[in-house]
Amino acid sequence: MMKLGYCINMSATATDTLGINTLDALIENNFDYVEFPLAQTMELDDTDFEATLKHLKNIGIPCEICNNFFPAHLKLTGPDVPWVAIKEYLDKAISRANKLGAKVIVFGSSGARNVEAGFDIADAVKQLAAMLEMASAKAAPYGIYIAIESLNRAESNIINNLTEGSYLAKLVNRPNVGNLADYYHMAVEKESVEVIKALADGGTVFLHTHIADTINGRSFPLDKTRILSFVNALKSIGYAGRISIEGYSANFDNEIKLAKETLGGLMS
Repeated sequence: MMKLGYCINMSATATDTLGINTLDALIENNFDYVEFPLAQTMELDDTDFEATLKHLKNIGIPCEICNNFFPAHLKLTGPDVPWVAIKEYLDKAISRANKLGAKVIVFGSSGARNVEAGFDIADAVKQLAAMLEMASAKAAPYGIYIAIESLNRAESNIINNLTEGSYLAKLVNRPNVGNLADYYHMAVEKESVEVIKALADGGTVFLHTHIADTINGRSFPLDKTRILSFVNALKSIGYAGRISIEGYSANFDNEIKLAKETLGGLMS
């Protein structure tokens, strides 16, 4: 059976930059894990980070996934990629992800990967592959996997669908680098869920998934009929991993309960 989690950064505030405020509700609704934003976690000093680790342990819900891999200011593509800074960032970020307990790090990071006007997209893809090779080598000793997230074109101008994400993973060709299927981005791009099985049949490995609806922006998945085909596509490839809700809510306590009920029946 698939596990259900929540990307807590979707409920972050100016005073709670990680979204820690959601943890009690996740425990109350029997969520399996939380997904932590790594770039925001990296902004904590060592004392605050250790306090966060202690709180997470005391409260009793594991962090199994990290998203928001890179901050927007650390550019991964273009004519002046700061490779030394990237290597230093990877060392500390992957170490912190490991201390959190993460098994997978999601590589979305639109701000960091977006390609500036005039720079060749094919060259940018090669730069992302080089970064992922670096990240793969640093993550492997911890047993951490890296999942490439395809983002819709309103957020990113590179790697916008699962086929492109699969191509990038195959270019990297490392056993701990694979792909993420995100229902929201697929829906925005009008990408058929049938692509999931077609790619899986061709060797694409899906390490993780995100889900949110496109009603009123990026919202909680509360309508079974709208998300059923996505969940069934995952089942068709034998996916038994994790699904993280990555949506916003103006009525969090109520909708997190409804989302758990909605997804719980479909995932079993």
